[in-house]
Amino acid sequence: CPYCGLFAFREADAPFFFGRETFTARLVKAVHRQPLTVVIGPSGSGKSSIVFAGLLPQLRGEGGWLTVVFRPGSRPLHDLANGLIPLLEPQLKETDRLVETGKLAEALDEGELTLSAVAARILEKNPGADRLLVLIDPFEELYVMCPEAHLRQRFLDTLLESSSCPAQTRKGSGTPAPLHLVLTLRADFMGQALAYRPFVDALSDADVKLGPMTRQELGQAIEKPAETQGVTLEAGLVERILDNVGDGLGNLPLLEFTLTALWERQAAGQLTHAVYEAIGQVSGSLGYYAEDVYAGLSQMEQAQTRQIFMQLVRPGQQTEDTRRRASRAELDEGHWTLARRLADARLVMTDQDPTGQETVEIVHEALISGWDRLQAWLNEDRAFRIWHERLRAALSQWEASNRDEEALLRGVLLVEAKERAKTHAAEISPPEREFLQASVAWQDQRMLEKEAQLERELAQLQALAQEQQRRAESEHQRAEAQVKATSRLRWVAAVLAVMFLLAVGAGLLAMVQ
Repeated sequence: CPYCGLFAFREADAPFFFGRETFTARLVKAVHRQPLTVVIGPSGSGKSSIVFAGLLPQLRGEGGWLTVVFRPGSRPLHDLANGLIPLLEPQLKETDRLVETGKLAEALDEGELTLSAVAARILEKNPGADRLLVLIDPFEELYVMCPEAHLRQRFLDTLLESSSCPAQTRKGSGTPAPLHLVLTLRADFMGQALAYRPFVDALSDADVKLGPMTRQELGQAIEKPAETQGVTLEAGLVERILDNVGDGLGNLPLLEFTLTALWERQAAGQLTHAVYEAIGQVSGSLGYYAEDVYAGLSQMEQAQTRQIFMQLVRPGQQTEDTRRRASRAELDEGHWTLARRLADARLVMTDQDPTGQETVEIVHEALISGWDRLQAWLNEDRAFRIWHERLRAALSQWEASNRDEEALLRGVLLVEAKERAKTHAAEISPPEREFLQASVAWQDQRMLEKEAQLERELAQLQALAQEQQRRAESEHQRAEAQVKATSRLRWVAAVLAVMFLLAVGAGLLAMVQ
């Protein structure tokens, strides 16, 4: 099949990639001219297809190019190092490669090595190459997957340092050994990109904006791939498809998906109007297909499918909803088995991250907007989805801090998390549950310690009160004794006074007598 459905065209698909020749030529010139090139366009405009099926084949045809391709992920410097190590040390075993990746990431993070210096070393070890291309696709994943602002800034600083350095030379040859960076960035993430001034300054001369394809270019993308395989389109079908596609941004994935569905149902080497009508045309083909797959699942599998897709979408806040990669650890075994089936049905795709951990993600953002059922699921509980992303960010920080108790949830945040976990228990992944349990255990431990402290303080207060009571009773007893002694003295004084008066009276009487 010369069409790619919801998948981006890859380098191997270059013979079937038509319609973007003009922009590809512009992109190749930009890469030759400047150290940093940022391809900016809306979701579904074909950014990944252009760099993989357009740019890379042309550069390889020139000779002398080495390429490193990676996604930023939650640890962008580590993922960058993981892409560079195979070119630096191609003979390393898997275990040694992981160790060296960590060392290189740390050296880049600490500033002990620059990306430019690493590029120079790579080119020294590859005599047949004099240029290194580092391709980051999709670059917006830096803002989606990496919640820590300081990690994003450090990664950007590493890239910008290399893009602003003068070209280095290979030792002893005088041959230029420049480093070229190519990034693909979704247009609705420009706000996040423009929040960091050094990156803004770098973008001023580096961006190449990707607009919609013209009607003529779209026609080439429809007809020419089929022609390479000796297949034709029924008369008028191309114009009908073009009328349905229109000039809207982001329609390319839907177009490719529709063409793929037509190809799979071709009759006698021809794509027909009848099949086009049956699959719901361009606007309905993706939703029709997704509903068809969903209807073929059991009731329990349908419920699990909803839970899986909720794990794979990051709700937008002032941006469109975005797909996210979920690790196998985030899904239980039953969900993972179903995810593999959904991958076979091309609704999701499975892969491995740089550490070798299996991952799954939605095949394209077009499925998020093109499948009404998925949109309904997202809109039913958007507040929970937004909170869920905050929980994932907190979990990421906890794991990045080696599970430091200071990164656990507490207070109002923990109370809210416990309530959310009760109402959406099936949608909380095992790592998230572990994070919540650790937070609850930490809070319970603190409460026990506080209760023990209060009990100790209360015992001390009680002992002090008892001591004060004993002292008060002793003082009271002494006061009573003093009162009694004073009373006795008063009685003695009175008796003595009376006796004195009687004595005086007796003396006077005696004198008179």
